[in-house]
Amino acid sequence: MEKEEFLGILKTKKSAPFLFLGSGFTKHYLNTPKWDELLQHFSSKPLGQYSSTLGTEDLYVIASALAKDVNEEFWRKIQNEPECDEHRFVSSIRSQDDYLKLIISKYLLDYTIDGIPEKSISELNFLSSINIDGIITTNWDDLAELVFPKFKTFVGQEDLLFSDVQNVGEIYKIHGSILDSRSLVLTKEDYDDYNSKNAYLAAKLITIFVEHPVVFIGYSLNDPNVQNLLETMMRSVEKNNKGLERLRNNLIFVEWVKNPMQEIKIDYMDKHMNDNKILPCIVIKTHDFMPIYELLSHYERTIPTHLLRLYKKNFYNIVRSERPERKIYALSDAELDKCDDIQFVCGFGAIEKYKAVGYKSIDRSLLFKDIVEENDFNSDLILKQTIPSLFNGKNNYLPCFKYLNNMGISSKEECAESYPQILHELKDGNSLQAYPHFADCDIELSLEGVLEKYENVCLWKVFALIPYITITDCEVGKIEDLIKKYIEQSLQFGNNTLTYFRKLVCYYDWRKYGKWFHK
Repeated sequence: MEKEEFLGILKTKKSAPFLFLGSGFTKHYLNTPKWDELLQHFSSKPLGQYSSTLGTEDLYVIASALAKDVNEEFWRKIQNEPECDEHRFVSSIRSQDDYLKLIISKYLLDYTIDGIPEKSISELNFLSSINIDGIITTNWDDLAELVFPKFKTFVGQEDLLFSDVQNVGEIYKIHGSILDSRSLVLTKEDYDDYNSKNAYLAAKLITIFVEHPVVFIGYSLNDPNVQNLLETMMRSVEKNNKGLERLRNNLIFVEWVKNPMQEIKIDYMDKHMNDNKILPCIVIKTHDFMPIYELLSHYERTIPTHLLRLYKKNFYNIVRSERPERKIYALSDAELDKCDDIQFVCGFGAIEKYKAVGYKSIDRSLLFKDIVEENDFNSDLILKQTIPSLFNGKNNYLPCFKYLNNMGISSKEECAESYPQILHELKDGNSLQAYPHFADCDIELSLEGVLEKYENVCLWKVFALIPYITITDCEVGKIEDLIKKYIEQSLQFGNNTLTYFRKLVCYYDWRKYGKWFHK
């Protein structure tokens, strides 16, 4: 098949592509270890010894046995070495496989785009500029988030299955993420649990596979994870010949070849699955990924993907809500003229009606923004209406101290008397230390050192690390400047980055207005 014919197929699609990224994608750019190499790195004995003892080469089974051994060694060290560094992880270990997952996550976090060849940087920059509707990946690393920082990330099957996904501007990390080590699908028990929900996952993703070209990069054609998912999907569409034919032109497998002289080659292929089933697809053989990205760059879109997701989600929320007035943000025409970044407006109405809705209509994003800006909110109403309406029954991380300060509250006793519901949700600086895996050398950095080391390569680490380091009173203003710098784009952060950013705002709020409070 010539490139022009392939482009012709892509141009018939109404939706931009999804990328399905495997371990080969990250290895291509960051030279991360293969799975067996990763397990061997943390094993004190050859993996072959596990295979011989267990009677299998199944890496999930081996990972379960390794997790047990690593866990036992961890607790032996805790018992025998009172001053060992591992003591800082004790509170994070709740099950047998937690410690192996934690140290694997910590290890993989060191693989960053910092220092990779300029050619690879150029390729990833180009990839980030093209119109991709979303990412599906079994990878644990955060390369996809670094390339598409404005996409929203869903981690694990549970997050994906029970969320209102929009199928645009999103990253689905179906095997977990190193930013949440417990989410990793690592052991035999993890994989069995994952497989038990595979049908539900396939049902959630099938719309993507039917409506979008899905480009598999970094997988073997025989990868069991992909094969199991595709077989589940085939069972849903095999009774419909048109459905199978649509899959033919939607499933695109990129097969990496070792020969650097290999020119890109595109062909149809019937992939043989289990039970003698045949899956029609397109296979592209190449040594270099850049020609693939260039082929995918022909999609054009007026609205950036991350904003399209935001609009789609907001319209969906308004339509499905029993109280749509809580989803509407009312602006006067004068206020509208001040907003340079609004892409389109969805009608005009009686603004006084919506102003009357009250302080319960103020959402989290506006509340966090107000901590570093002045919206002239009534602090008493914020504390009595807005913040309680945002409590979700979990650990609530909401900035409260600015409003308490405005009301003259400077002690637990005063808060208990005037705003008892707020008191139970207050967080001090230690409570906002949300990532326990930082090395001592990171925690010893200055604020300037943190920004210099991580701001341009791993932004979430900046947000997560600041509550751990020593901050002088004169540096609190620098944290305010940092928050102002990123507050507008924070809504386009992925889940984890947004969480760390909001906890940083809460830390700033406590440090500036609430140092009287300690848990």
